[in-house]
Amino acid sequence: MKLKHIGLSVNDSEEIENFYEDILGFSLQRKFLMAADITSTFFGIARNIDVYFMEKDHIGLEIFLYPEKGKKVFPHQCLEFAGCHDAYTKAQERNYKTEVKINPGRSNTFFIWDKS
Repeated sequence: MKLKHIGLSVNDSEEIENFYEDILGFSLQRKFLMAADITSTFFGIARNIDVYFMEKDHIGLEIFLYPEKGKKVFPHQCLEFAGCHDAYTKAQERNYKTEVKINPGRSNTFFIWDKS
């Protein structure tokens, strides 16, 4: 089995470039409009939605631009990559919410939240 992509949503298109490209290093592969009949069938939301497909190191993100800000509880991605500390520092410099979880005896975990 192979993970093809992770689907998530943002409510501000600037996060595509500011966070996912500039901080995490993903590159935009394609952008498309998902028609309302498709979003209604699969996601229960009958509206046309812009979707950005991004990739880095064989990890795909399918990012839905959905302007309504909803409560996010547990959705997240866990990424391990060279330069993650640099991404963390860059996120701090650009005023993104960040935290470090200290893991005694193993690598620390760096948390970075996008602004959506």
